[in-house]
This record gives sequence, structure tokens and C-alpha cells, in this order.
Amino acid sequence: MERFFAAILERDVERALSYVGRIGQGVPYGEAAAFLHPDAIADGWDVLEVGEADESPGGETSVRVEIGDGQDREVGLMELTDYGGEWNLVDPFVTVAITLSPFTYLQVNDRVVTREPYLGDLPSSFVTEYKLLPGRYQFFGDLAGTDPGRESTQLLLPRFRHGGSVPVAPPLLSPTPAMEAALQQEINELLDDCAEFAVPQPPGCPFATDLFLGYGDDGYVENIHDIEWTVVEYPVVRLVDVEGEDRRFGLSVEIEDPGLVQLSATAWDDDLDTEGIEMTDFTADCAVSGERLYAWLGPDGTPQIVMLRGTPVGSGAVLPEPMTGTCEYEPEGGA
Repeated sequence: MERFFAAILERDVERALSYVGRIGQGVPYGEAAAFLHPDAIADGWDVLEVGEADESPGGETSVRVEIGDGQDREVGLMELTDYGGEWNLVDPFVTVAITLSPFTYLQVNDRVVTREPYLGDLPSSFVTEYKLLPGRYQFFGDLAGTDPGRESTQLLLPRFRHGGSVPVAPPLLSPTPAMEAALQQEINELLDDCAEFAVPQPPGCPFATDLFLGYGDDGYVENIHDIEWTVVEYPVVRLVDVEGEDRRFGLSVEIEDPGLVQLSATAWDDDLDTEGIEMTDFTADCAVSGERLYAWLGPDGTPQIVMLRGTPVGSGAVLPEPMTGTCEYEPEGGA
């Protein structure tokens, strides 16, 4: 046991894992082992006590271990097994369950693992589990704009036969002015790219027109084609972080001022007050919708815009459907 902890404190992960027996789950691998890495091991803690081996009536052997960092202490029970005449540790790992978050990365101490933002149409798992060596841990680093009341570090030890995982929830954010400014630049660039499309519903864009666009009491234009989009005025946006299942999509992007995007196109104009249908060129005013806009933060705190391919319907689910039209048309001189 002492050699196992000595290896951890020296950040020698390979040596620490060599003391893990093949009984039980053995050494984790794949994504679950992403933080079994020297960068995920922190300084500032030590082993305070290693108790005597204690054999339960069921034949399991466990050892009481206490660690501390000068301010807090943590006690755990770790299982041993005699394998080939040598004592090995059985599952000496802490399982942490990290809920999906508005970050493009996961950070445990100094170990950063990047991942892609959620872009799917259907819900996936809310929680990803990882295995950690015993020690002192900080999750997501020192984030600017986070709740100052959150615990910055935790001492973690396995709890033999008590099961369960340690829940880790990303901190709530109060976005900084720098984040807001970066978000505004992101949305402006997104709209510039979207204006290059010549289709009614530009993919991945927060504005669109329906193929059937009504005006007045009875008029409408249909079969809209020869489309051109123009960004006349950028919207004013801000970041909002809220608790709940929809947080899995990212930080909400709220539209404080919808801005103005103009649609210029040709269509069949059917006005019941006139004789028949005629082809017409028209211009419509379109707003920017924040209904599907979310943002994910990278390790440097820079937000990345994410446009869902459907409408959030609660419980973290998305209903795949085309973007609803955001345009209004009124002929010159009225209908």
C-alpha cells in the first residue's frame, strides 16, 4: 500500500498501476482511463495513515487509509488480495461521474481532454464516468466567472464496498465581458457565413424563410427562389448559464436585440385582391432567432457557437425539424 501511494505522489502512474491486481476490474482502459496520467496528479497532499490489514467475515481484506492536505482529511477503505504470493490492490480507483457540460473540454488538475460539442438530434448519456487514482483534485481549473462559493479542490479515496461514484458538476458561470465580446464576434462571423447561402433555410443558421410567406389579410408569396441574404444589422447577444438538463446543449445564447437580416428573392405573388398570380421580386425583413443557439467554452474561455439541428423539447431532448421562418413581408404601399 505504501509503495502504491509513493508512486502516486511521485507521479509515476505506470509504477502505481503495477500494484493493481487482475482480480476485480483490473486496470482501467480507454476513455475511462483518460485521467490516469501524471498531469492529473496534484501536489499539496500526503498520506497521513495506513492502517493494518483487516479481514472481514466474508474473506475480503481491506486497509483503512487517511490522506490530507493541511486543511482537510479524507478516509477510505482499500481492498487487497493475495495473488501468487504477493499482495495486490483491487480496484484502488475513485470513480467520478462528470455531467455533460457547456465546455469543449474536461479538466482534472492539469490534465485537459478536449471533446466535440453536442451536435446530435437525439439525446445521449448525461454522465461520463472516469477512473482516478487517490489524491487531491480540482475539476475544470480556475474558471473566470464561476461561482466563488464552489469547492476548488477535493480529496478523493476509494470507499471499499460502499459503491457509487463521486458526482462532479461543472460550476455555474457568470460570463465575463471578454466572453461576451468573443460571443458577439462569433455570432457576427456566423451570420456573415450564413448570408453566403442562396437557399430558404441556410443550414446551421439562426434565420430562415418559409416557402410560403403570408402578408396582409389574404396575400402570400410562394415558390420563393433566386434568394439573396443580406446582414443589415447584427443582433446583440449575451450568454446565460442555467441549471437543468438542457445545460447539456451548452450555455444559452439570448438575443437582446434581434438585429436585421434582409431576404431578397423572386416568388409567385397570390393576392386575392388582384387578378390572378404574378411573378414578383420582393424584400422581406428577417430576425435572428436564439431558439437553437448555444455556446460552448474552450480551455481559454472562448465561446464556440453551436446551432442545434432541431428544437429543444425538454428533458435534454431535441426534436429534429427544419428551422422555423423568421421573416415578415409587407409589400410596398401595404397589402
